[in-house]
Amino acid sequence: MTGAPLHRATKELTAGRTLSADLADAAFAELLDKSSEADTAIFLTALAHKGTHVDELLAALRALQDRAIAPADAPSCIDIVGTGGDHSGSVNVSTISAILASAVGSTVAKVGNRAATSRCGSADLLEGLGVPTDYGPHIADRLRRHHFAFLFSRAVHPSLDRLASVRRSLGFPTIFNQLGPLGNPVPLAGAIIGVTTPSDQELLAEAVSRLGRVNTWIVRGADGMDELTTTGVARVLTVSTGRSDRFVLDPAEWGMAPATIGELAGGNLATNMVLTRNALAGKGSHAIRQTCALNAAAALHVGGRGDLDTCLSLVSDAIASGAAIDQLRRLSQPSTDCPEENVTCISTR
Repeated sequence: MTGAPLHRATKELTAGRTLSADLADAAFAELLDKSSEADTAIFLTALAHKGTHVDELLAALRALQDRAIAPADAPSCIDIVGTGGDHSGSVNVSTISAILASAVGSTVAKVGNRAATSRCGSADLLEGLGVPTDYGPHIADRLRRHHFAFLFSRAVHPSLDRLASVRRSLGFPTIFNQLGPLGNPVPLAGAIIGVTTPSDQELLAEAVSRLGRVNTWIVRGADGMDELTTTGVARVLTVSTGRSDRFVLDPAEWGMAPATIGELAGGNLATNMVLTRNALAGKGSHAIRQTCALNAAAALHVGGRGDLDTCLSLVSDAIASGAAIDQLRRLSQPSTDCPEENVTCISTR
């Protein structure tokens, strides 16, 4: 077969065939380095229509990691991250949960990006709150001092920057939604990965297992939300040291009142900033606060802080004592971690 790898790969995908390892490696290298917007859109559409195979996902991850800018000497961390694209309109649960977990003293490297299929992404929210989203070479220092740093996907993975406009224009989740939760470049002691579909849950679990990562929960919340929620039971696949398991987590077993998706709704940046501050301060929506506490506790658990009961108590105490909202205040203060000091040290994009 002749022609550029991306064109050949698109033909294979359109025919419903899984890419060979060599073709997948070449196609994703071309995609990240030099593909046109039109070719990119056609390839991503064909792959989304066929469905991603785990070998294709791992090929994309290899290409992404080969071009990554990884922070040096970062401590072991936990992450809470979702694939996005659930169209629930919910508030930024994973970002609030990450701040909560860091308020308890666990070190969180929160990977994320700007909004692609939602109104307010994690980077948008944190910048609005005054939390730096680009520390350059100072990420490791920030993690040690404040137990939290945001890793801008398009900063640690600059090859994604050229694809951002195409992804926005497509308006549906692509392989990069599936890839995002795997792209954290710091060493992880545990992670909560949220997905929107049963097929993505199986896909990500297989990928995490093949990568040899430990203490990872791949979760799908009630109504297809890409996080644990109090709207109902969640299906959880676990991967740890080569072993996998699955179970159903029912928030009612921990005394959490059932909520509706509407009670977890977010909005634009201004709305989500208010909801975030309220949740961390123990105010506002009880449903949002409980859902975020549940996700933060799960992250603490996979990070080795104890069983889920213990971790829920730690998170609840952080909210009640004011430690959670105090953590947000500390994170939003100007820091000498960035030599060219300004309030946010924001990445240009």
